[in-house]
Amino acid sequence: MAGLENIRLKTNRRRGMAILSVDVSAVGDRAIRKYLLTRIGEAGRLCRSLDSFWGSFTGRSYGLPAGVLVLADLSTISRHYSRFRPHEWVASVREARPFFVGLVRTKTDESCISVTDDLARNSDMRLALCHDPERDFPECLLKAVSALEPDSLIDVRYSRLTRQLWVQFSDGLFGLVLWGALGLQNEVHNLMLQTATVGNKGATLEILGEEGDVFTIDARSLRNVLAASCPPGVFSAGVGGRVRSARIKAGISQKELATKTGIHQTRISRLERGRHHPRPYTLERVAAALGYTMTEFSPKDEGEPMGVSLFHVAKPGQRH
Repeated sequence: MAGLENIRLKTNRRRGMAILSVDVSAVGDRAIRKYLLTRIGEAGRLCRSLDSFWGSFTGRSYGLPAGVLVLADLSTISRHYSRFRPHEWVASVREARPFFVGLVRTKTDESCISVTDDLARNSDMRLALCHDPERDFPECLLKAVSALEPDSLIDVRYSRLTRQLWVQFSDGLFGLVLWGALGLQNEVHNLMLQTATVGNKGATLEILGEEGDVFTIDARSLRNVLAASCPPGVFSAGVGGRVRSARIKAGISQKELATKTGIHQTRISRLERGRHHPRPYTLERVAAALGYTMTEFSPKDEGEPMGVSLFHVAKPGQRH
């Protein structure tokens, strides 16, 4: 019980009380469904129970409330996932912003663990596995609460190729951090960026210094810098234009670039036309194949944001 006492949910507030939308309809055991809802209630959360998440989500209906906590058997989540093309699943997740807790109750659930890496990646890491409800659920609930808080930092990635950091927040905002925008250009030389991690349940970015000290950056401050650099939903077609120019300069076709990167030619075509909003590691692969760094493809033109090269997740229909 102690693990539940520290949970503070800040989303879906009404009259000062946190309302958590929860769907347990895909949990195969009725007793476990009741147990999970009871544990959420014991944590002081007022729940709004749903039983229509999967029908709306798989039907690409956008009438779902944002930020649903979806508790389901892992085999059920995997089955729904397999019916989507990857980019369709990504688009639906980014529209509805759910958090999935996959219950591993049966051998069928255990057989699905092998797909969880892909599932988690295409769900923007909004997935937790629960092998034992009594033991694991408090931590899963803490992860869900963190992911449902828009200002929460959920992922940090270090690029060895460019020696830069990418950060992502729970509402889909993510970007390449250039330290000058944070006024930290002098400190960065003393930091081991490869050790960067999410700290304090998404409230901070933590990096080890060369002398073993921990350098902490407030996640909300970091997010404010990113958000100020580029309004939500904006993607500069200039990036696509630079990719196209670099490809033509290299004398290769879109098909050849697709072969070099392992990215489908259709997606490269959409990227060049400003119709596809690439993830950081996708752009990194394209840049490397053309002999460039991501920084060289970042916004530099007049009117484009400086200091932080930012990409923000747009709505389905704007990108894959």
